[in-house]
Amino acid sequence: RARARPTPAAAMEEGAAMASIDFEALGTIRAAQALHGVRHGDYRRYRRYCARRAARLIKVLGQQQPRKYSKERSGPAGIVGKGQAAHDERQLLVLIAHAERAWAYAMELKADPTAPRSVGRHAASRLRKAVKWASELARVAAAQAPRRAALECEAYSSWLSATQIMEQAASKEAWTAALEKLRRVRAALGEAEPLGDAEAHARCRQFMVEIEPAMKYCEYKGGDASGPEPVLTLPGASLGNDAAAPAASTEAAGSGEPVTLCWRGQEHVVTSGAVHAAAARAQAASEKLAMDSSATDGGGEGGDGGDAKDSVEEGRMGVYDSLLMAYSDAQSATARH
Repeated sequence: RARARPTPAAAMEEGAAMASIDFEALGTIRAAQALHGVRHGDYRRYRRYCARRAARLIKVLGQQQPRKYSKERSGPAGIVGKGQAAHDERQLLVLIAHAERAWAYAMELKADPTAPRSVGRHAASRLRKAVKWASELARVAAAQAPRRAALECEAYSSWLSATQIMEQAASKEAWTAALEKLRRVRAALGEAEPLGDAEAHARCRQFMVEIEPAMKYCEYKGGDASGPEPVLTLPGASLGNDAAAPAASTEAAGSGEPVTLCWRGQEHVVTSGAVHAAAARAQAASEKLAMDSSATDGGGEGGDGGDAKDSVEEGRMGVYDSLLMAYSDAQSATARH
């Protein structure tokens, strides 16, 4: 039976409904990984869970799984057609489940020490498939989801792309490309961080801390960190977040303020774009460290003891890592100019 094509008004209503959904991309991924084996390195269990979840969601949505040997092979276009609107949050969950399934399969193949060399090519193909699903997720979220969800999906897609590039990197250009993807992850999370609640803020901050070692390794292997900071343009991603959109661009607007460095008693104003952005990040990290130190000194000796102290020290070490990475980026950019 032929379906009636949706009218433009209906399409606009679907887009508005999608924009009103509080979609937690990173929260959904991290919760699934923590509950289904990734915490213990059991990628096979997690892969099977993602396969079952995708099948259940597709069945609930009323869509059909394409046959194995049909011309219409399974792919992102079968979930949300190109140029079509996603009418349900569960369609995005299907895309996440497929991307995580492919990623978990690649990690499972890599974790097998007795696997032959041909398994490496299989793992690489699974990573490419994960990148394909994640790219479709970012495309749909950028067009219809709220800005915070779109930024989280963009960060997730860029992270998978960086992982896939690093697995096959054989030249300085490849490491530079991976570093650019990771910097895009950092930029997206930096914009998404002030748009959510305290839990979403902590997730974004944790993700940013986790990618710092990978960024340092890419730079060590030859990645060029002197380029300008990536500018994210997500068409339609600000739907339903007009009031929060200025907050998302606070960091970008603040980067336009002059940054002054004091060296041997003389003040120097930073004018280069890449050096300016790195110096602004370093200055923000330094101010945060100073605030944490003053808050700790004024808080007294009371408290819960070891657990609270460990959490504070762990957060402070993350800020130190960000500070050192910003200084490294500024040094590389200065050498280029």
